[in-house]
Amino acid sequence: MAEIDHSQNRPPTAYARDVFDRCVAALEMEPGSIELYANDLVGQHAVGMAAFIGKRRIVLYRPASMARLEVSTRKGWGGVKVMAHEVGHHLWYMRHGWDQSSWERELGADYYAGVALARLGAGTIDLDDYFAWAFYADGTDKHPDTVLRMRALRRGWIDGGGKGAPETDLDKLYAMYWERMTRWWPDDHPEHPKFKRSKK
Repeated sequence: MAEIDHSQNRPPTAYARDVFDRCVAALEMEPGSIELYANDLVGQHAVGMAAFIGKRRIVLYRPASMARLEVSTRKGWGGVKVMAHEVGHHLWYMRHGWDQSSWERELGADYYAGVALARLGAGTIDLDDYFAWAFYADGTDKHPDTVLRMRALRRGWIDGGGKGAPETDLDKLYAMYWERMTRWWPDDHPEHPKFKRSKK
């Protein structure tokens, strides 16, 4: 986990606490087993982070990023997904340890986020909120590409009791994101995302 200045931790808002507590309950974790703080120094491109202070489990969120996400997604599901994902990191750690690759840990947290979203009542159309906001076709050293993350979220959503046809819906959403993202790139441009995807 990345280093963070915990001296900058602040108490969460009542709204953030409510979303967080619902995610903890949806994943059947003990109330109070994870602490929640706001911290402006969570990485520039990050929204939330799972971390430890000694043996204390904590989740941090960056208020500015969460605020942008809140106004960019329907019904607040994007923010719920972020909180569930960070809680999911701790649940993954408790069940599997921390020896897996970064991609495995991220996909595990996405799986548990899907479980939580289903139990909290998210429908198929709600699953795309966060990924529409943070779409990227190519993975990074720490985070898988969006299609892998959508699949992990989908598996969790189904296992959590989600109703509907998420495979069709999410595949269509991914195709829509891809088309929107690539419409600006000339086909022969060396930085076109299709070339990055073809290298995988």
